[in-house]
Amino acid sequence: MKLMQELVDGGNSIIVTEHDPYVLSNCDYLIEMGPGGGSDGGTTIATGTPEDIRRNPESVIAPYLMVR
Repeated sequence: MKLMQELVDGGNSIIVTEHDPYVLSNCDYLIEMGPGGGSDGGTTIATGTPEDIRRNPESVIAPYLMVR
C-alpha cells in the first residue's frame, strides 16, 4: 500500500484487479464486477468510492470493506 500511495502521490494512476478488502478499502474508486466469476460475471454491480460501495445494497463486497 505504501508503494501504491507513493505512486499516486507522484501523479500516477494505478489500476488493480484485487480481492483483498484492505486494498479495496484504500482505493479512491472501485468498480465491482460480478455477480460471480468467469462466465457468471461481467456485469457491473457497483461503482464509486469505498464508502459509496458500503452503502450500496447490491454490492457483494460491501460488508468486507473497512472504514478509512
